[in-house]
Amino acid sequence: ADRGDVRLRPDDVLERAPDFAEAHNKRATVLYLLGRHGQAVEACEACLRANPWHFGAASGAGLCHVALQRPAEALAAFERALDIHPGLTQIARYAAALRATMEEQRRQQQQQQQQQPQGGGEGGVPASW
Repeated sequence: ADRGDVRLRPDDVLERAPDFAEAHNKRATVLYLLGRHGQAVEACEACLRANPWHFGAASGAGLCHVALQRPAEALAAFERALDIHPGLTQIARYAAALRATMEEQRRQQQQQQQQQPQGGGEGGVPASW
């Protein structure tokens, strides 16, 4: 029997089954593809509340945080995904690259702080005094 053009959107499924982890994950995927990364993170978090072992949602949250330029949050999400499924080689590469980038940024900040003059006025008194 022809059922016509039947399409279920993740939101339709979530109305009927709000704890269905995979519907939250599919919603996150759609939001990510639409460039709505903040909302996609929320959907990933909802998926992880429904199924704390959903490594796809954890890694997806990491990708969203990367897109939002939140490296610490991205690394935490990638590490969560790797805790669940250590065999995620691409996620392990992303995590390693983030760690290296964050460490380099930390080193640069320390160097900049060390290069800033102490005080600035005469006799070591700050110029603002």
